Amino acid sequence: MRASYKWGFVAIVMAPFGVVACADILGFERLTYVPDGGILVDAPTATDPPDVPTVPPPSCDDSLQPPPRPSAVETDGGAPFSLAIDSFDMGIGPTPLGLDIDRTCTIDLASSSCTTKVAQTAFTNNIVDKTRGIDNASFNLLKFLGVQYPSLSGPQIDGYVKQGAFGFLLDVVGYDGSANDATVNVSFRPTLGIEPRPDAGTGAADGGDAGRSVTVPLFDGKDRWIINEQYSFADRIGSGMFLDVKAYVRDGVLVATFPEVVLPVSKDTSDNILPIKLHDFTLLATLKKRDGLWEATGGVMAGSWAVEDAFPAVRNFAFDSLSVERLCEQPVYDNGFITTFCDGRDLPAQLTLPRTAPCAAVSAGFGFTAVQAINSENSALRPARPQTCAPAACPGEDAGRLDSGSRDGAGD
Repeated sequence: MRASYKWGFVAIVMAPFGVVACADILGFERLTYVPDGGILVDAPTATDPPDVPTVPPPSCDDSLQPPPRPSAVETDGGAPFSLAIDSFDMGIGPTPLGLDIDRTCTIDLASSSCTTKVAQTAFTNNIVDKTRGIDNASFNLLKFLGVQYPSLSGPQIDGYVKQGAFGFLLDVVGYDGSANDATVNVSFRPTLGIEPRPDAGTGAADGGDAGRSVTVPLFDGKDRWIINEQYSFADRIGSGMFLDVKAYVRDGVLVATFPEVVLPVSKDTSDNILPIKLHDFTLLATLKKRDGLWEATGGVMAGSWAVEDAFPAVRNFAFDSLSVERLCEQPVYDNGFITTFCDGRDLPAQLTLPRTAPCAAVSAGFGFTAVQAINSENSALRPARPQTCAPAACPGEDAGRLDSGSRDGAGD
């Protein structure tokens, strides 16, 4: 439900960015949530667009999408709370993570949700939907980077979160605590570790920040997180730049969508930061209380990673142990990244574009859990190092267009 005090100033600021109800974007009225069996999609109806397969193949059965919004019942809501992400899965394990982002069962070139020029082998290896229609073309890309650079492997990234090198808060406001709440506000805020606390240990920062120590979070509900002010309007709960004022809870599952979200991944407290900017971002997690504190389990994040965002971010990041040598300074690995990314483009720049639009983004999916935390009302700024890599583009395409900042030019 919506409490009267909820973030009016933020909603006004965010309005031009087009925060849209989940149902308007994905058509959730067609979905069914089965609490014990997962998130399912009903069989297509006669109102489906003619270019959507009417009978999905077995690999797309039980398409993994958010549950529908429950019926609205006005209540007074509960106290706002923040959740700190305490585990982060990059989605490169044995089973890809994510959602059916484009709501299209992609099994061959003809069924792709955008126009691609990749060869059939690359299409099969990278773009064909995973089990339950999951879109996660970044699966092979992140595996490639994790193999070449162990510092970006799944366990290492999760370790950085647990050590407090980077993290995220989910602010939940106006939730009445019931299994079904039709209107909840959710803010997504990147963090820069926690404030020192006498009962917590310290860990050595890695890479270019070697020699410094950070306070290791205990994730016991008492950590006071420092907000990354680059992505927040203020230092209080619910003030993040990434905000959904029409989130909801269905059968205990929190559903929030954002036009875009930035995940600033870092190995240490230096300026070596990998900002993963995802568009058409959806977040799901089961909310429940344990020992009087809220927690989120089985969390999934999914979105699209555009070429124009990924290339400068990844190529400017230093994966080596000392956080010194950027990817663009290593031609063999740089070319490997570019080829792998370009072969994996499976989504248009915007999900509302027709199938004739070029594939310009890679789908991505991550997993997470979160526990209740304290908002310290303290913030800091950790700017990323300046971009020094020359522009790059997929083979046969114009690097200058990617450098212009126009999403609708990516992938042409």
